[in-house]
Amino acid sequence: MRKIIYMLLSLTLIFALSGCRSSSKKQPDLSSSAPQVTNLKVPDPIKPEPSKDNISPKEPAIYDIYGKSNKLSKKEIDAMDAWRKDIVKMSKANPDRLFINGYTEEKVVALTFDDGPDSKITPKILDILKKNNIHGSFFFIGNKVKQYSSVVKRTYEEGNLVLSHSFSHPELTKKNAEEVKNEFISAENAIYSIIKKKPAIARPPYGAVNDTVLKAASEENLKLTIWSTDTLDWSQKEKANIVKNVVDNVRPGEIILMHSNEDKATTAEALPEIITKLKEKGYRFVDLGELLKTNAYK
Repeated sequence: MRKIIYMLLSLTLIFALSGCRSSSKKQPDLSSSAPQVTNLKVPDPIKPEPSKDNISPKEPAIYDIYGKSNKLSKKEIDAMDAWRKDIVKMSKANPDRLFINGYTEEKVVALTFDDGPDSKITPKILDILKKNNIHGSFFFIGNKVKQYSSVVKRTYEEGNLVLSHSFSHPELTKKNAEEVKNEFISAENAIYSIIKKKPAIARPPYGAVNDTVLKAASEENLKLTIWSTDTLDWSQKEKANIVKNVVDNVRPGEIILMHSNEDKATTAEALPEIITKLKEKGYRFVDLGELLKTNAYK
């Protein structure tokens, strides 16, 4: 009996030792083949598409300014080129206050006219615009407004914009802040006396802008608008050159500078051809309020 018990104890001990050796063997490391959860990138939640009504318009590209005249001296051309570079740089630094051109997603342009009103050329231009069912943007000089009040009234009533070109057409960069403000305020008041609205867009005479002018305009809730194409109708007063400057340089969002004062008969002659050729290129005409997506009046 004792022999049987010793045999059973021996077998039990052998099996126990065998299990210990088996458990002491190194187990495979499964961690390297398991997914690394700490490095797992969790995808962002899917966002709903924004409503088209809430999409802000893209900022426009700011154009270089084009337009040539063979009537300018080399000194004048150099000065003009330097001014163009400076004003574009200033617009890029102040894109919500100083405009060279408008939004560029559509083939639209704005026809703008400086230095009116008068009794001869401005009415001719208005006739052409009305015939073509087009609205222009007129930068009138304040001290002429009362003298030609009927022309100003007609301009507004036919759906064109009546905007500010200062009161006395000075070079504003040679004025102090108070004088600049007075120029803008006096022009606004003159325009208000005729159309009962004050413009929210102004064009500084000669395109002359510095920090003082820009700050004064902003404090009077005015946006300053320059141009991206200069017809130079004040320099090379030839119909072919005026048309060429517009048609050869046109880009979506173009702001085209012309003049509507008494010595710009050639501008009025060129305008129908400009309209026809731009229409052939697929462009349509809007006022500056629509082009800049801003209120034209305060």
